[in-house]
Amino acid sequence: MNGVKINVALLKNAFDPNFKPINLLKEGEFQRIGLYDQGSFHCADSISCSSEIKGSLALSMVFDRSGSMLFDINRNTGEIRADAAKEAGISFVNKLSDEDNLSILSFANDVSIDKPWSKKNQNPTAVNTINSIYSRINGRTAFYAALIKAIDETKKQTATKKAIIALTDGVNNIEPDVQAVYNAISTSGTLPIYIVALGFDPQEPGITEALDNMKEITKRSNGKFFTVQNAAELTAVYDQLSTEVKSEECCTVYFNDIAPCDTSKADTIRTATIYFMDNGSVKTKDITYKTPCKKLLAGMRMRDLDPTYSSIQKPIHILRINNASQFAVSIPQHAKGEVVIELYDVNGVMIGEVYKRTHKAGKHEIPLTIKGIGRGYYRAVIRVNGTMIHQLPVEVVQ
Repeated sequence: MNGVKINVALLKNAFDPNFKPINLLKEGEFQRIGLYDQGSFHCADSISCSSEIKGSLALSMVFDRSGSMLFDINRNTGEIRADAAKEAGISFVNKLSDEDNLSILSFANDVSIDKPWSKKNQNPTAVNTINSIYSRINGRTAFYAALIKAIDETKKQTATKKAIIALTDGVNNIEPDVQAVYNAISTSGTLPIYIVALGFDPQEPGITEALDNMKEITKRSNGKFFTVQNAAELTAVYDQLSTEVKSEECCTVYFNDIAPCDTSKADTIRTATIYFMDNGSVKTKDITYKTPCKKLLAGMRMRDLDPTYSSIQKPIHILRINNASQFAVSIPQHAKGEVVIELYDVNGVMIGEVYKRTHKAGKHEIPLTIKGIGRGYYRAVIRVNGTMIHQLPVEVVQ
C-alpha cells in the first residue's frame, strides 16, 4: 500500500503575543483536510491527535508550603492539604522517566529552589525533596513570585518538552501582582503552566478573583486549570498530568492513496499543498518533503526539508461553479460500470448524489448542473461500482 503521513496543527493565537498557540484540529476532522500532490488532489483517510512527544522533558514542580496547608482540604473530608499534596506529588515523580530533568520549587513568604535541575533520583532525590518541603510549613502565599521564578528557570532549559505544574491552596498575598506573571508568560515561549487549586471555597472573599486569575494564567500559557476538593481528586489530576506533560499540540494526518515515490532514488523530494476547509473558506500551506522509498508511510517533517530544492509549485485546483449553470467534471480512466458523483460539505457530511449513470470503460467529461447549493466550499467524490477513484474540491461562487 502507498501512503504518506503529515504532522499538522491549525493554530489559534499563533501570532498573538498575549496568548500561546492552541491546536484547533480534533480527532475525526480528517474529512476537512486535503493534500494537492503531484497534480492530484487527495482527501485524508484518518487523523491521530495527542500523540506523546519523543525526546527529553524539563519539568518544574511548584508546591505551596504556606501555613494554610495544615488545614483540612474541606470541612467534610478531614484530609490534611499537606498530606494530600505530598502523596500526589510523590506518586507523580515516581512515574517520571529516569531521563527526565526535574526542578522542584516551594513557596510561602519566599520562594525556594528545593531541588535544582537534575534527574529524579539524583541527590537530593525528588521524593526526599517533597517530604522535606512539608516538614517546614509556615507563612503567607507568594504564589505569583513562585510562578515567575519557575518560568524564568524552565524557559532556559533545552529539552524537547517543557512544562510547569503548580499547586496552591490560597490567594496570592505577597507582591508582585498577576500582571507580572502575564509579562513573564509573554517571554516564555511555548511553556504550558498547569495549576492545581486545592480546597478553594468560592464563597469566601477574594476566592473568585483568585481562581479567575489562575484560569487566565493557564489560558495564556496554553496549560490547564484544575480545582480539587479531596485527596483522591488530587492524585487523579497528577496521574493525568504524568502523561499530559509529554503530549504535543499536533496531529498526524494519513493519506493512503498517494502515488509511490521514485524507486530508482533513495529519497524523492516533493512539493505539495495542504488545505483545510473552515467555515466557508480554505486555509492553505505549501510544504516540501522527502519520501523514503523503503517505508510504507513516509513522515513529512520540517527536518526533511531540502533548502537547495526549488521548483515552481502548482496551485491547488479548485473546481469553481455557479448554481444553475452547466459545468464539466472529468472522470479519470476507469472500468465499465456505474459512475456516481457524491457531494460533501466542509464538515464531511454528504449532501447527496449529484450524478449516477452506467458508463463504458475509459475517460469521460460529464456535464452537470447543480441547483440550490449555498455558496462555499465542498468536496466531490467520484465512485465507480462503489469504489472511489477520484475526489476534488469544489467552490460554489454564486
